[in-house]
Amino acid sequence: MNNQVNEAWIAGLVLAALGSPLWVLVGRQVMVWLGRSWTDPTKEVSIALFHEQKWLDWALILGWSLVCLAAMQRWGISKSGLAAVLLCGGLLTLARIDLQTGLLPDVLTLSWMWLGMLFHLSGGWISLSASVAGAALGYCLLWIIFTLYKWKTGREGMGYGDFKLTAALGAWLGVQAIPSLVLYASVTGALMGLCVQWWQRLPVATAIPFGPFLALAGILILFYDYAPLG
Repeated sequence: MNNQVNEAWIAGLVLAALGSPLWVLVGRQVMVWLGRSWTDPTKEVSIALFHEQKWLDWALILGWSLVCLAAMQRWGISKSGLAAVLLCGGLLTLARIDLQTGLLPDVLTLSWMWLGMLFHLSGGWISLSASVAGAALGYCLLWIIFTLYKWKTGREGMGYGDFKLTAALGAWLGVQAIPSLVLYASVTGALMGLCVQWWQRLPVATAIPFGPFLALAGILILFYDYAPLG
């Protein structure tokens, strides 16, 4: 038992050390493909704290290190453990990009959606049908919310990248996780929006990226609510 615990800690530390620069590099390369700078903020996001690229880099590295350690402690050096850290690495990188630019690149969201389906096709956590249904429900549910919000207010409350990220999470976590995912992300996003607007005295209509809250909700569900992994 102690040997297994020690191996899990060592594996988590190794993954954390190797993966931290890797995910930063992936994010930087995606930004190059988008024709944007990893260090210079864009105009889409107006929250000053999110423009601090060093803060975002360290948050990505810290988050990755924590999920590596947690995944290895929970699932060990296994197919499920490695899949979990792969999913979380993609989510954290997407969150970091969205916080700075207000964008969720298709090259990551769609790639992670297909990776989720391929993982379950090869005998992952759930059936392929549940994975496909999760992707479809995730995309359609957010599209419906987006459409109703725009019809009611005349403003776009989120972007199409959020639909695709939710579809990717549905592909990994299955159709049964979508209601909790949207609920957790919406509640945390609303609370954070109120806090930031009060703290920085921003206009009510200021856009706050929704992708990081989807990513955080997905990680929480994976570690705490996800029935197929026990």
